[in-house]
Amino acid sequence: HIFQDGGDPSLPPEKRHQVNLAQQLRDCRQRREKLADELQEMTQRLSEAQGDNKTWARATSPPTSARTWCCSWSGRGYRYLRERFDQVQEEIRVLKSSVVKYKTALEKRKFAHERSSLGLT
Repeated sequence: HIFQDGGDPSLPPEKRHQVNLAQQLRDCRQRREKLADELQEMTQRLSEAQGDNKTWARATSPPTSARTWCCSWSGRGYRYLRERFDQVQEEIRVLKSSVVKYKTALEKRKFAHERSSLGLT
């Protein structure tokens, strides 16, 4: 039976910790992939919104008040998409940093374990 803290009670504490770190690494990678997909979708939506705005502006010439209202609305939509895009990029940056941190920790523990098993420590 494996507990939620990432360890099989039959394993030594060091091994349970490695299992926990490996799970955290997998979780970070999955989250990074999900955010990369979301970033790609947001980029596509942003591109489409920009294209729609240009097409609309060329195809129509509404009265000034309607144009002002529409431009103000589309500006807010663009701003939202841009802010969300920036947020997703920041989340990806943080997740990449976490993946590197967990991978380094796993490698250090593996190296230390190998050295101790060889009697080098």
